[in-house]
Amino acid sequence: RLWFYHHTLPDRRRALRFLLEGTPWYRRVGFTIAYPQVRSAMTRAMNIDTESARAAERRLLDVLERLDAALQDRSFLVGDHFSRADLAACALLAPYCRTDESDAEASAVLPERLRTMRAQHQSRRYFTWAKDTYGRYRHPLH
Repeated sequence: RLWFYHHTLPDRRRALRFLLEGTPWYRRVGFTIAYPQVRSAMTRAMNIDTESARAAERRLLDVLERLDAALQDRSFLVGDHFSRADLAACALLAPYCRTDESDAEASAVLPERLRTMRAQHQSRRYFTWAKDTYGRYRHPLH
């Protein structure tokens, strides 16, 4: 989250689009007005700065390597059927992988660094697994 927000919060338009996704219009108005304070509070609370973002990116890349290895020749993280582990991993990957969006839709939300890394990772096992798993097991209410 820290890495994601470090790159997203400075771009007000993209940050608001991401943060307000799925919220009713009446909540959007107040949040949009309060965005500078929200951004500042998030930055302080999460200790977001360039160095912490670099460290978070290194940890993220390490975790993605381990996730690729865990998914080698497997469809599920634990056992032979969909489980909470798969649900949790996919939910954490969804804001980055943009599992239910086209590349163009994802590009409208993600800032440059995330778009670049996402483009480099689209053929990775974890990325295709997250998109496939969402396609098979997520059933939106609408």
